[in-house]
Amino acid sequence: MTYAKGTSVTVQSSQQEIGRTFARYGVETYSFGAGPGFALVEFMHVRLPIRLRLPLPDKPATRKAPNPKTGRTFDAWAGWEQDVRESWRALALFIKAALESTERGLVRPEQAFMAFLVTGDGSTMGERMLPAYVAAVGAGQLLELDPPPPGGV
Repeated sequence: MTYAKGTSVTVQSSQQEIGRTFARYGVETYSFGAGPGFALVEFMHVRLPIRLRLPLPDKPATRKAPNPKTGRTFDAWAGWEQDVRESWRALALFIKAALESTERGLVRPEQAFMAFLVTGDGSTMGERMLPAYVAAVGAGQLLELDPPPPGGV
């Protein structure tokens, strides 16, 4: 079972909760955005620019659709709306957990959000580094990186 399965919490309520979470952990600048098939949350945390891209299912073209198993029609938009609500609840949980883990000293902010740190070209560290890392691991290797600077990270 996934977190928030069957939730009735609206997207707006999840966004408001994220805003309250940001306030609790000292995040003063944040924004929400959306596009076809995704939503964005961007924020600054301890001077780190962070972008979380939430994949969302595409909205069905028509409200009514046939069930492939039974042939009966159902409200396809209701299923889509449920998936979107569940995705936003999961994102709210992730943000809260990541910020709490940094607050408690379990990880540093740059560690908790490393894949989501925005780089100079507008992409994220995850978009830049993870494809090469996954390919290397798939080939039975570890990705070679430049040595760390003197004094470590």
